[in-house]
Amino acid sequence: MSNEQTNPRKRKREHREYGLMEIGLNTEEGSGKDLSNGIDIIFIHGLGSHRTKAWSATARASSSSTEADPIPYQPEDIIWVRDFLAADLKPELRDWARLYLYGYNSSWMLDAPTVDVHSLAQNLLDTIEAKRRQEECTKSRRVIFVAHSHGGLLVKEALVIDASPRGSGSIASRTDAILFFGTPHRGSNLANFGRIVSAILSIWGSDASVLGSLTPGHESLWNLHEHFTAVLEQRLVTASKGPIRVINFYEELKTSIIGAGAGIGISRIVVDKQSATFQFSHCENHPLQRDHKQLNKFDQRDTDYYKVLAALTACIEESLRLHLGNPVQLSYPEDTKIACLQSLSFGNIDSRRHNIVSAHQNTCGWLFATPQFQQWQNRDDLKSYNGVLWIKGKPGAGKSTLMKHALLHYQKSFPTHAIAAYFFNARGDALEKSPLGMFRSLLFQLLEQNPRSCDRFIPLFLDKLKKHGRDWMWHQGELKSFLLEMVRYQPQPMFLFVDALDECDESEVRDVVSFLERLSSAAIGSEASLNICLSSRHYPAISMGKMLELVVEKQKEHDRDIATYVEDRLRMRDEHIESELLQKAAGVFMWIILVTEMLNQAFDEGRITAMRKKLREVPGDLDEVFRTLLEKDNPYKHETILMLQWVLFAERLLKPEELYFAVLAGTEPENLGPWDLLEVTNQTIERFITTSSRGLIEVREGYSKTVQFIHESVNDFLLRNKRLQTLDSTLAPHVIGASHDRLVDCCLSYIEMGGLEPLMGVKVDKGELARNNPFLEYASAHIFHHAEQAHVGCITQHALFQRLQHEHKVFERLKGFHDVFKVPERKYGVETDLLYVMSLHHYQGLVQAILLEPNVDVNAQGGYYGNALQAAATASDGFVGAKEVVRMLLDAGAEVNAQGGYYGNALQAAAATAAASDGFVGAKEV
Repeated sequence: MSNEQTNPRKRKREHREYGLMEIGLNTEEGSGKDLSNGIDIIFIHGLGSHRTKAWSATARASSSSTEADPIPYQPEDIIWVRDFLAADLKPELRDWARLYLYGYNSSWMLDAPTVDVHSLAQNLLDTIEAKRRQEECTKSRRVIFVAHSHGGLLVKEALVIDASPRGSGSIASRTDAILFFGTPHRGSNLANFGRIVSAILSIWGSDASVLGSLTPGHESLWNLHEHFTAVLEQRLVTASKGPIRVINFYEELKTSIIGAGAGIGISRIVVDKQSATFQFSHCENHPLQRDHKQLNKFDQRDTDYYKVLAALTACIEESLRLHLGNPVQLSYPEDTKIACLQSLSFGNIDSRRHNIVSAHQNTCGWLFATPQFQQWQNRDDLKSYNGVLWIKGKPGAGKSTLMKHALLHYQKSFPTHAIAAYFFNARGDALEKSPLGMFRSLLFQLLEQNPRSCDRFIPLFLDKLKKHGRDWMWHQGELKSFLLEMVRYQPQPMFLFVDALDECDESEVRDVVSFLERLSSAAIGSEASLNICLSSRHYPAISMGKMLELVVEKQKEHDRDIATYVEDRLRMRDEHIESELLQKAAGVFMWIILVTEMLNQAFDEGRITAMRKKLREVPGDLDEVFRTLLEKDNPYKHETILMLQWVLFAERLLKPEELYFAVLAGTEPENLGPWDLLEVTNQTIERFITTSSRGLIEVREGYSKTVQFIHESVNDFLLRNKRLQTLDSTLAPHVIGASHDRLVDCCLSYIEMGGLEPLMGVKVDKGELARNNPFLEYASAHIFHHAEQAHVGCITQHALFQRLQHEHKVFERLKGFHDVFKVPERKYGVETDLLYVMSLHHYQGLVQAILLEPNVDVNAQGGYYGNALQAAATASDGFVGAKEVVRMLLDAGAEVNAQGGYYGNALQAAAATAAASDGFVGAKEV
C-alpha cells in the first residue's frame, strides 16, 4: 500500500491550494477589457481555513475532518463572492474589478507550519507582486483587501512591511480599503483555550506559537496595530494617495465551541467588539448578526449581506473616483434614487411641519441659552443623558413652535450636519400619526442628505421590487434596523427632532420612545455623534433612563415671549390688561392667542370698556376658553356644532369644499345645488369655516388642502367630560352614536339634492361630477360607515332601512353615484339589496339589524359577487373582519353552494381571497 493510500489526511491536503485564484468575473487578458486600470479585490481567510471554503456558506465536511484540516469546498457549495457578489456589483463596476481568493497554510492544530505572521505576510506580498510582474500591464491597479479573522493580521503586517523603508511600497501605496471580518486587533478570548488544545496535539505537529500571539493584550498585537495606524496616518497626509478606508465588521452572536451537537455546548464570542473594532479617520465599525464562523459566509442575500455589499461598493466607487478619474457613473441612476425615496414618502409627509405657526418675532431664541440645551448641543457629560433632550409642556404651551424654531436654526447654522425632523399630527391621516410615518419620513430626509447612505439603502429597495413588484409597503422593523445601522456608520454628526410624541396611541408612544432610547445607546456604543430632541405633553407619563428634561412653562423666558406677543398683537396698549393676561395665561401660548383675538374683536367694535369686562369674565383654563368661544354670542351654534362633528368623526380628512357642503346639507338642504365657483369662491369657503368654527378649525396646506382643528387640545376638549353633549343636549345620552346619525342625514340630504340628476346607466365623467358636487363622493361612499357607527353607538338605523327599502329610487340613486367612483369589485350594482351592500363592507352591526327586518331574502342574487354571502366571503378588509358576517349569513340560511358571481360560489370566493391575502395558512380556516 502506498504512503498516499495510507495517509488520507495527506491526500486531502494535496487538494488544498495556496496563492491567488481569480473567481467570479471574467477579466483575463484577451477578454477585451482594459486591465491596466481598475481594482483587484483580494479575499484572505483566517486560521484553520481554506481559500475557497472560507467564503462558502454551505461547505460540507466528513465526520473525520477538523477545522485545522478542512476538506475543500464541494462544487455545489454557495461561494458568495462568486455566486452573489460577482452578479450584484453594479454593471459599471464589474468592468473595473477583479475578484481573487488567496490561500495560505493556516493550520495550527495538525502539521502546522513553523512560520510566523511576518513570514506569511511577506508571502502574501510576494504572491501579489509576482502576479503583477506576470501581467505587466496590471502593476498600477488599485487594491482592496477583504480579510477574515487572522487573515486581517496578515493584511496589516503586509502593509506595514511594504510601507517600510525595506518594502517596495507598490502595494501599500495602492491599497485603498480594507474590510476586516472579526479580526482580533487586540486578541481573541479563545486564544488561551486554543493553546491548551494545541499542546495536547503537539505530537501530531500542532503549533501554539501563533495562538500565543493572539491572547488579549499581547505585545505583538499592540506593536502591529501601532505600526499599522502609522501607515494609515501616512496615507492621510499624502494628498496624492488619499486615505485607506477601513471597515470593521464584528460578530454579535456567540460561537459554539464544544459539545454543541449534544446540547451541552460551550458558546463564546470569539472576537469581541472591543478587539474587532477601533477608531480612526475613515474607519467604520458595523455589527453583523452572525457568529465568528459564519461572519464571512452568506447562503442568501440577507440584511447582513447587503451591508457588506453596500460597504464594498462604496469602497470601489471611492477608489475609482479618487485614483482613476471617476471613469464611470458610479452611483445608482437618478431615477432609481428618486423611486427609492418616493417609496418612503407619502402625501402629507411635510404638512404638519409647514402648518405649525412660525415663532413670533423676537421669541423662542431663549431656548438655545438654557443650561439643558447648551449641555445637549455641546454634548457635555454625554453618557449621563445619551444625547437626548426632552422638551415637555402643557397642551398649547407652544412646544411645536419651539421645535420648528430649533429645527430651522439648526438647518441654517449646521449645514454640514445630517438633520431630520418629524412632527406627529393626531388630526392628520393614518401615516401622519403613526410610528411608521415617522420612520419613513426620517429616513427619507437622511437619505436625501447622504448619497452614501442612500446607496446602502437602495439594494433593500430593489430587493423589495424584485420580490413584490410595485404592490408593497415598508415595515417598521426593516426601517428601524436600517436606522440603527445608519447611526453606527453615519460619518456626519446627526440631529433628530421628533415633535408631539403624545399625538399617537400610548402603546405606540412607548414603542417610539423605546426605539429612540435604543438608537441613542447605539450611537454612544459606536461613538457616533447623534443628538435627539423630543417634545410632548406631560401625559402620558413616559420617560427614558437617560435624558435631559426641559419644562416649557417653567422657563421665565417663555413668559417673556408671551409678553412680547401681547405687546405686538393687542391693539390697545393697557398695562393692567397686559398684566392680567400674562397672569391668566399660566404659560399657555394657545390661551393667549385666542384671548388676545377676543379682546381685539371687542376693540374693533368700539367697545373699549367691554375689553376689561371680557378679560375679567374669560376663564384661565384653556378648555373653558373653548367653551366660551363656542357658546357665547354664537347665533349659528347649530352650524358650529355640526362642523365640529364632521371634523371629529369623518372617516378621512375632508377638503374645505367638502366640509362646506356637508354642513350646508345638514343646516340648509333646500339651498344645496352644484358648486358655483363664481358665487362661492375658495376664499368664501375658508372664511365660512373660520367664522362658523369660531376659529377652532383651520385649513391646512399639504398634498391637498384639508381641514383640521387648530390644536389637538380642541379634539380633547370636545370628546372629554361630555363637552360635546354640553354644547348640544339633544345628543345625550349617546353622543358619538347620535353624532354619526346626524352625519348620515347630511350624506343622504346631499345625495337627494335638487339639480343632481340620477345617472340611470348614463356614462358620466366622474372628474366633472366630483368638481361640480364636491361632497358627492364622500357622501355616497361613507354614508353606511356612519350608519354602522351610529348603530354601534346605540342609535337604531331602522328608519334609514325603511326608507331605502321602500323608496327604491333613493337607494338606486345612492348606488349609482357610489359606483361612479369605484372599481368593479367594489361597486354595489343595480340589482342588489341592502344586505348585499352591508355584507360587502362587513358591517356586522348593520347586517345583524337587517337580518331582523321582515321579508329579507338572504340568498337574493345580484352584484359583482352574485349574493351577500359571496360578497362577505371576499374579505377585502381581512379574513378576520369578515368571519362574523359570514357566520351571521349562514345562521340566517345563506346557501353555501349558491352559484353565480365572480368566483362562482362563496366557498371559492373565501378560499381565493384568503390565499391571496395571507397564503395557504389563512385559506385553511376557510
